[in-house]
Amino acid sequence: MPQLRFAVQSYQARALAFSAQRCVNYFAETAPPDAKSGVVVYNAPGLKAYADGLAGAVRGAIVAGGVLYVVAGDKFYSVDSAGAETLIGSINTSIGSVSMAANRAATQEVCFVDGADGWTYDTSNGLRVISDGDFAAADTVAFQDGYFIFNRSGTSQFFISGIDDGRSYDAADFADAERSPDNVIAVVSNHGELWVYGETTTEVYFNSGNADFPFERIQGATIERGIAAAFSIAAEDNTLFWLGDDLVIYRAAGYVPQRVSTHAIEEQLRLMSSVADAVAFFVTISGHKFYHIVFPTGRKAFVYDVATGLWHERESFGARHWRGASYVEAYGKHLVGDAFQGRIGELDMETFTEFGQTMQGILTSPPIHSDERRLFHRRVEVAIESGVGTTTGGTPQAWLRYSDDGGRTWRARQPTRSMGKIGEYSQRLRWLRMGASRNRVYELTIADPVKRSIISAHLDIGQGSN
Repeated sequence: MPQLRFAVQSYQARALAFSAQRCVNYFAETAPPDAKSGVVVYNAPGLKAYADGLAGAVRGAIVAGGVLYVVAGDKFYSVDSAGAETLIGSINTSIGSVSMAANRAATQEVCFVDGADGWTYDTSNGLRVISDGDFAAADTVAFQDGYFIFNRSGTSQFFISGIDDGRSYDAADFADAERSPDNVIAVVSNHGELWVYGETTTEVYFNSGNADFPFERIQGATIERGIAAAFSIAAEDNTLFWLGDDLVIYRAAGYVPQRVSTHAIEEQLRLMSSVADAVAFFVTISGHKFYHIVFPTGRKAFVYDVATGLWHERESFGARHWRGASYVEAYGKHLVGDAFQGRIGELDMETFTEFGQTMQGILTSPPIHSDERRLFHRRVEVAIESGVGTTTGGTPQAWLRYSDDGGRTWRARQPTRSMGKIGEYSQRLRWLRMGASRNRVYELTIADPVKRSIISAHLDIGQGSN
């Protein structure tokens, strides 16, 4: 009986008959040569409640001085290790991502910008709007070598604060992107270098110590690729990832952009009405480094696994898109801000819901075909880690459906199959007499709040003559 691999990645091609694969709320992990199969698919981590009662959707978070600070709605909070929030103050906007950084001053300052105002917070003076007349509206802020660094919204310039002083600015402390006149969209500090992302190009600067203006462009470090979303930048694996202005997702290999997205993902991005509000972050969990990029307008969330080079998707059941809006590692926890409500959740591999709500896992197989000959599907069997049960003693179920036209239309779901109560480790998932097709895809769905490990799948098929 030939082995059938349920999707180990999401690859919905422009032509669905070519590939309609989806891997939603799962990720793949390669196995050693003597394992039962060459790859196993595990459930993605769920979200367990950590902090609740914030004023609105979480817009950004940072750890400074060992304390977690959060912007939610129009409020600024500190959150302690037990998840208890303390309201610090209010700001002038209530929606949209904020960019945050912290400096090294004796009384450490947190600085954040929201495209309209800049704000600083320290334990001595509290939350204050930046009132210096030489401060300009900015979308992003970075910190390097004592300076807060900002893009000047709607211009080709970036500017800096006074050294170790987020409230002091000089009208002369700015620079123009030299290589191209495009607007600066975002700034980020990485490995002692300042990356200045424009609409169509990216320039890299270093701190020369020049008394007039400390940052100078590195000769030859101009990248002929800009950025489509200011908050799509994320740093990990000793480099930067971002969404390019050509709707391709890149990682930097030195000063060369290296494509990591697939044609299938790029096609989905092309069809979105806007990608400018995309938000990205890295999460390292279970030995995997995951680049998450969430598209609120496009209602999609894609995740790239650096270890395997494969993409999967995240979805929140019944929601517009996956609820992850920001990420920070704090107090030894992986914390994600909720895009829909005023709360923070902890990513956890042993949690199989999102804030107690259903987290549905979906796997759509690659196409099953044989030179367009008719195939008779006698039996489908999926090998899982059975006997996981539910905490209430119930029996989790898996259901299967199939499409014979590349995933455009689907036959009714087949009867569900039991994954086994706790301790029923020999339970098998089998569906019999599944009809005939020339080109079929199967979709396996599990919604019960249990561990989900898909080890392999097999097909018992017969081949027709035409």
